[in-house]
Amino acid sequence: MTIELAILVFIRSLRESNSSLYRQALCQLIPYMYANNNVNYTRWLPIHLIDMMTLEERHPKIAEAFHAGKFVVHKSDRDLSAMAIDQAHEQENAVIKDDGGAVGITEDPSALRRWMVAGPVVSQLVAQYEEASESRDVSKQTKHHEQTPTTQRSFMEKVQRLTNTLEEMGKPFQEAESGHQGYSLPK
Repeated sequence: MTIELAILVFIRSLRESNSSLYRQALCQLIPYMYANNNVNYTRWLPIHLIDMMTLEERHPKIAEAFHAGKFVVHKSDRDLSAMAIDQAHEQENAVIKDDGGAVGITEDPSALRRWMVAGPVVSQLVAQYEEASESRDVSKQTKHHEQTPTTQRSFMEKVQRLTNTLEEMGKPFQEAESGHQGYSLPK
């Protein structure tokens, strides 16, 4: 459970554009990289963390930009919608691939070069077209689509049903000696 919480803290740091929380999350995640034998992360994550910790001393202007939240991409004005730069790149690449423009492109060096140069422009043109063709601009909405009263009410009903079910079941792993018949695994 602690690794899941560490990952959630990391995601939160990105979504909130919070550079100090980002560094804290990296500190929490490093031991798990060793434990799971993630060689590249084990090798480079501590170096990245040291770079982040010494950023104020070595590059004050870049540190200021990081503290202003410029280490993530904001594709809309919605709360909690910032994302890691590599994730934003993947989304932009997906726009190109959806149009059939990038299938098999890595096998042809000249086609790959053209795609690398034209890809961001084509992606921007597609986004502009989608924005112009829509009746409302979704990127200017500040609330997340799940922040509606209906969605929140539905979520709370599901939480309540789960809570009720867990309370009805009792303690499934309680030992039989305590007077309560716990659940037993099939033999």
